Amino acid sequence: MHQTMTNRLCQMNIPMIQLLLLVFLFLGPFCSPAPRLSKKEECLLENSKLQKKLKMLQDLFQLCEFQLKDLLGNNYHRRKSNVFSARKAVSLDMFFPTTSGSLLVYDQDCAMLFNRGKRESGYYRIKPRQDREPFLVYCDMSDGGGWTVIQRRCNGKENFYREWLDYKEGFGQLQGKDDEYWLGNDKIYDLLFNGGISLKIDLMDWQGERRYAIYDDFQIRNETDHDRFLTGNCAEENKCGWWFNRCHAANLNGRYYKKGTYSSPFDNGVVWSTWRGLWYSLKYTAMKIRFQSFLDGESGNGEIN
Repeated sequence: MHQTMTNRLCQMNIPMIQLLLLVFLFLGPFCSPAPRLSKKEECLLENSKLQKKLKMLQDLFQLCEFQLKDLLGNNYHRRKSNVFSARKAVSLDMFFPTTSGSLLVYDQDCAMLFNRGKRESGYYRIKPRQDREPFLVYCDMSDGGGWTVIQRRCNGKENFYREWLDYKEGFGQLQGKDDEYWLGNDKIYDLLFNGGISLKIDLMDWQGERRYAIYDDFQIRNETDHDRFLTGNCAEENKCGWWFNRCHAANLNGRYYKKGTYSSPFDNGVVWSTWRGLWYSLKYTAMKIRFQSFLDGESGNGEIN
């Protein structure tokens, strides 16, 4: 009886086995394993993943740095807050910003930072317009305070003979007090957007003598070339970008010649003709702006080393 039952089971399983074989034969070509990546492709894929992780960590690090700076620079107060979980309520110390500032709110310029109690010169992140991204600027909190520095020359390390796009977006290092840079036409335009802006220019020669000039209504307009030098190119001749007429009486973005007096086929130094003339290249210049309505305690020659 046992043998008969076994034979019956075997006979019943034969069609099932045949069916499985047919399915395997039919699906076999469609279930072939995916081709293996080459070592180079695997390496490139892994590198792409690591780059994304690195970018995420860098962004997180910058955010933490900004939050730490904000916490150290603002007077935050403690408030008890109950955090409820499924098991119990826990009382924690929560930090809330005072009305003077917030991690989510950017100041419009350096004058606003100064009025909020920021009296130390240095780099700050500002947001002049709500429809644009914030950006980094150097704030000169001396000389009455509240100055947003848009240009600085002090050592000749930065090349100011650049393409139009560089002047549009800005260039140079914004890290140390002695870094040279051009903030960028787009950012300057945002700072001037509401009008009523004063421009102050700090100058120093190689003997340490200082001068400054103040302009009450500083504006910049569109990108059209309006210089009146019809037989040449002022930017090419002077190796820089500037507000040229034919071509200039002053040029603070010119070639940085050390020791002052220089010789060249063109008067293309860092020059201010009404003070040192066109053949004397200055040691230090800074262009800085703030609202005309800003009232400072004193005014002088600015932050010059």
